[in-house]
Amino acid sequence: CLFAPQTTVTHGTAFTAAEFARMAAARMKLTWSPRSNVSLYGATTDIPAALAAGVTVALGPDWSMGGSVNLLEEMRFAKSWSDSRWNGRLTARDLLQMATSHGAEVLALDPKIGRLRAGSLADIAIYGGDRTAPYDAIVAAHPRSVKLVFVGGVPLYGDRTFEAAASDPTLCERMDVCGAEKFVCVATKDASNKLNQSLATIRQNLEQALADADALTPGDGWNFSPLAPLFSCPNP
Repeated sequence: CLFAPQTTVTHGTAFTAAEFARMAAARMKLTWSPRSNVSLYGATTDIPAALAAGVTVALGPDWSMGGSVNLLEEMRFAKSWSDSRWNGRLTARDLLQMATSHGAEVLALDPKIGRLRAGSLADIAIYGGDRTAPYDAIVAAHPRSVKLVFVGGVPLYGDRTFEAAASDPTLCERMDVCGAEKFVCVATKDASNKLNQSLATIRQNLEQALADADALTPGDGWNFSPLAPLFSCPNP
C-alpha cells in the first residue's frame, strides 16, 4: 500500500534508476537533504536519476547537527553540489521549486501553500538582489538579504523599514542579523497555547529543554545543547 501517490521517501541515498522508476510509476515523491547526506555518508541521492525518471523532488534541511541551519543554506549547498558534481543539472529555478511548490506537494498541502496564486495562504518571502535574475538571487541569498516575510498575509519579520506594517508593532522585537537590523513578531496577546511568548522566552525554554535532554543520557556522544542558531552569516 505504500507504493502510492501519498507516499514520500526521505533521502533515498541508496536508490538507483530502478527504484526511481518504480517510485515514478506509483507517483511517489522524494524529499532531498543533501548537506546532511554528505555529512553522514560523503555522498547524496542521485537527483538527476530521480528527475530523469519523473519523480517529484522536494528540498529541505534534515537537522542542524549535521545539516543546514535553514533552507537558504540548503539551497546554496544543493546548487554548489549540482554545479561541481552534476555539471549544473539543477538550475536556481529548479531548486526554488523544490523548496516551495514541490515541498507543498510532498506534504499534501498544495494548493494551500507553495505558490503565489489566488486562494492560497499568503506565505511570502521578499528578498533583495538582482531583479533581472530573481531565481539566482534567492538561491544565493543570505539571512541579511531577506527583506520581509509574511505568514498568512501578516508581516512577521523583515527590515526595520517595514516594522510599521506589522499588525501590532508593540509586540515585535528587534534583532541584528549579519549587521542588518531586523524586526521579528513572535508573541501575540493570546496566551492560549503559549502564543504570548517572546522570541527570547522561547529561546530560553528550548535551551533549558535541550540541556535537560543531554543530562538524561550523559556520555552517549550526542549533545543537543546549545540551541542551534537561527542563521549564520557569510564570511566577510
